[in-house]
Amino acid sequence: MKVMTGTRVWLPLILMLRIAPLGAAELSGEVGWGESVTLSTTLEAEVVRVTARPGELVKKGALLLQLDDDVARAQLAAAVAEVAHQTLLLREAGSELQRSEELYDRALLSDHDLDLARIGHAAANSSYQRASAGLAAAERTVAEIRLVAPFDGVVLRRHVQAGERVNGRLHSVPLYTLAAARDRVVRLVVMPAQAAGVKPGDELALRRGEQHYRGRVTALTHHGEPGSAPQVTVEILFSPEKGEAMTIGEVVRVSLP
Repeated sequence: MKVMTGTRVWLPLILMLRIAPLGAAELSGEVGWGESVTLSTTLEAEVVRVTARPGELVKKGALLLQLDDDVARAQLAAAVAEVAHQTLLLREAGSELQRSEELYDRALLSDHDLDLARIGHAAANSSYQRASAGLAAAERTVAEIRLVAPFDGVVLRRHVQAGERVNGRLHSVPLYTLAAARDRVVRLVVMPAQAAGVKPGDELALRRGEQHYRGRVTALTHHGEPGSAPQVTVEILFSPEKGEAMTIGEVVRVSLP
C-alpha cells in the first residue's frame, strides 16, 4: 500500500475561531485533529477484508484492510522460478567465459570467439538482473496486499468496503485516511495586524485550564472576500501528553505575540 505524501487534510472538526478584537492577548479556540495521511493502493484486486471503522483508534502495524492475493501470489511464484532459471543460465555463461579466456590465453581462441563469450555472459547477466527486479516487484505487490497502520492513529475515513473491486493501475485508489493519535490542531482566524508577529515554525503558548502546551505554527493563509476586511488563518499544531484525554471540540486559549 502506498502513502500519499505531501497531502494534508484539514477536517471539518478543525473549527474556525471567532475573529478576536484587536489587541487581545489570548484567543479561544476549539481543538481538532491534526495532520492526516491518506493510504492508497496502485493494485487491481478485490477488497476481501476491512477491519477498522471511522473513529476507531488503531496501533502502528495493525491490519486495516486486505486485498485478494491469488493473482499476486501466482506472479510471485513465477518470478521466483524465473530468477532460478536465469541464475543457472548466468552460471553457465560465466563458466563458458572462463573457458574462453583460458583458451585465449593459450592462443587457442580468436578475438572474435572471446568477444562472443563476453557478449553471452553480459546478456545472461542482464536477463538475471531483469528477473531479480521482477521478483522484487512481485514481493512488493504481495506486501501491499495487506494494508497496515503506519503509526498510532485514529481512522478518519474508510474509502472502500469489503467486496468492492479497486483498480489502481491508472491512478492510486484511496483506502483509508488516518490522523496521528496524539496530534491536535487549533485554527485561528484573526485580523492581519494580530498575526503580524507570527510566522510558520514559531512556537506559541497554549493553555487548557491549568495545563500548558507549546504549539508550532504550521501555516498562515491570507484571505478575504472582495469588499470585506482581510483575514489571516493561523494553524497551530501541538501534542497533548501521552495518555492525556483531550476531546475534539475542547476549548483552549492561544497567546499571540
